[in-house]
Amino acid sequence: MHRIAFSLIGGAHQFLHGVAVLAELSRRAEVEARAYVVSGDDAVSLREMLDRLGAGPVEIVVMALPRPLETLARKMGFAAAMKVPRLIHWATHIRRSDAIVSLERTSTLLKRLPGHCPPMVHIPHGAGDRAKGYEPRFRFFDLVLVAGEKDRTRLLDTGLLKPDRVAKIGYSKLAALRALGFESTCDGFSQSRPTVLYIPHFDRSLSSWDGMGRAIIDRIARDGRFNLIVAPHMRLFEHAVQEGRALCEEFAGSDNVHIDPGSQASLDMTYTMQADLLVSDISSQIYEFCIRPRPCIFVNAHGVRWEDDPSYAMWRLGDVIEDIEQLIPAIENAFAHPDAYANRQREAVHWSLGDLEQSTDVIASDRILELLAR
Repeated sequence: MHRIAFSLIGGAHQFLHGVAVLAELSRRAEVEARAYVVSGDDAVSLREMLDRLGAGPVEIVVMALPRPLETLARKMGFAAAMKVPRLIHWATHIRRSDAIVSLERTSTLLKRLPGHCPPMVHIPHGAGDRAKGYEPRFRFFDLVLVAGEKDRTRLLDTGLLKPDRVAKIGYSKLAALRALGFESTCDGFSQSRPTVLYIPHFDRSLSSWDGMGRAIIDRIARDGRFNLIVAPHMRLFEHAVQEGRALCEEFAGSDNVHIDPGSQASLDMTYTMQADLLVSDISSQIYEFCIRPRPCIFVNAHGVRWEDDPSYAMWRLGDVIEDIEQLIPAIENAFAHPDAYANRQREAVHWSLGDLEQSTDVIASDRILELLAR
């Protein structure tokens, strides 16, 4: 019997990137599956997903801290975010497993602590282009399961991993959503207009939000020809809850602007499947949007020299604007020539997300069990 632990400390917004693999492993007769989460709410969300996927037995463990520390953390409003203390406190328990699977890289702390640590497997959450996605902590993983050739090539180029420690499996999030069913829609608009989706990144030093976000909303809303969904990465308002709440209240009565600071619909591709055009900066959801090729506009709010920078490869999939005055003309041009970047988008999706038709959950599970059989 193989005891396989999933460290899901990154939060519910990452679950879709690994839950189908967890469910598949739990159905294998030779596997005993356990998942570690940081809160009771996360435990409920994960259990609901596993039930819908028809998973086998999975023990879900909430990584509670000693009561004084947990109480202090809750009072300060960052209980779920205390990932490092939780990993340290639960390290012995987690490392009793035969393998540990994580969707983020903070969990590599388990390798760096004194004592034995079993093999660690990483399924990256997302398929963006930022160099941060290929950072030194990868060397602590015994196996990294990437979506497509882009991540495999860039990881090997870093020299952090040898080829036998990197395997392509396809896009695990898409596999989960297909199994769960994700043909949901946003029905919040009173009129049928082309829908523009704006997804600013959460890292404000790279995001278009602070420099141009409000102007983007105002220009599209005032123009009146388009419906607008504003669905930033849920971490954008993680430490600015009031900012997100105020924006929702301001546009609550709008008939053409829908603000979503972080609901399930912003995670499960509801918006990326529904929208007709995407406005963004460096969000990895660009590749999810381009699964079905459509126009994209990229906002260079920081004057980046991006043309030869692989961290901005996605910006070759649409027009790039640097000034708010260019926004509406760019939208008009994109809708006038909707297929201008379609072939390039198809190639980029395959390069980044791999074969979208393969059974990612089965392939990933096989690779993990092969690792344990070595």
